[in-house]
Amino acid sequence: MTTQKLVPLFRACLGIISWIFTLCIIIQVLLTGFALFVNPINWSYHVIFARFFFFLPLIMALLAYFAQLPKKIIWKSIGLFGIVIALFFTAIISARFSMVGALHPIIALFLFWNCVKLLPPYKEY
Repeated sequence: MTTQKLVPLFRACLGIISWIFTLCIIIQVLLTGFALFVNPINWSYHVIFARFFFFLPLIMALLAYFAQLPKKIIWKSIGLFGIVIALFFTAIISARFSMVGALHPIIALFLFWNCVKLLPPYKEY
């Protein structure tokens, strides 16, 4: 198969993974709600679940490259990974500096907002 024939497949995969990543963020917020309002034992689900999808923005960047989308989309996907790293950093450092930990939910909102901005159909490119 030629590369041109695979471009629609890469774009479809990118759309699917973008939606999956956005849904994972929504589930993370739900798990936080379970930990805060149901039972603090649920914090472990919030911590563990993040490890299953943190790499998806890198896959999105690769798919955007192979889908021959504008570099803007590739860099936005890499930016999402940077935001995820910032979330991990604030979660880890909050034990020493609680003020930095307070940024964690703000960064999560920023991540969700940027995911939603990346969701439009890729057929227009």
